[in-house]
Amino acid sequence: MNALSIEYRPIPWIRISRKAELTHPDSWGELTSEQLILASEILKGTLSDDRVIQVMTSLPKKVIRRLRPYQKLRVIELLIFLNDFTPYHEFIIPKIAFLSRPKPRLKDEYFGTFIFAEAHFSRYEKSGDLKDLDKMIACYYRTRAFREEDIEINAHALRNVDSTIKEAIYLNYILIREYLAKTYPHVFTPSSEQDQKQNSSWLDVFDAIVGEDLVQQDNYAKLPLSTVLRFLDKQIVKNNTREK
Repeated sequence: MNALSIEYRPIPWIRISRKAELTHPDSWGELTSEQLILASEILKGTLSDDRVIQVMTSLPKKVIRRLRPYQKLRVIELLIFLNDFTPYHEFIIPKIAFLSRPKPRLKDEYFGTFIFAEAHFSRYEKSGDLKDLDKMIACYYRTRAFREEDIEINAHALRNVDSTIKEAIYLNYILIREYLAKTYPHVFTPSSEQDQKQNSSWLDVFDAIVGEDLVQQDNYAKLPLSTVLRFLDKQIVKNNTREK
């Protein structure tokens, strides 16, 4: 968090100024749950300047009302980091409905969990249907270890949750995908058309790993995500070396 002071006039027509101290986040990792939800709305352009400043800084409402337009603009400019989807390793919102977020870096998540989540993520990006988003969130926000049959149950529990909260989690997942792309650079190509094409075929990747060993299919699906991605990253490096 960064801190700065700002000068304002408590009574506009009297030339007596006061200083207010404010703090503001300067990275995604410093956002609270409320601020992440707000960030999602900011990127859609649906909020007033006063509301943005109120939630994103520590300034009280009475001070915000006394700021000049130029000052408000300068405060909002401090949130420039929201325009850059930099890698971040965990879900910021701890709970939604009765469901809890996974561990940071998707630790202990199955490869199969990731496959299902990516499938629903891709569908939501194409359809914009909140039911697809509910299913994506339901893959990660759970009450127990991932089970395919729990997706519908958990997604149903999310139906009545405010869409702005779910869209904030979607935004958060984009940052986590960027983190995975940075960690396993040969498996992912961040923010590119190739990445979109690559991530739409994770079922094909799974089939290639399983091969003809269908009896062990469930065991492959329960492999740790980090183990599979690390293996794929190394294999791609080896293959690229051989081609040279």
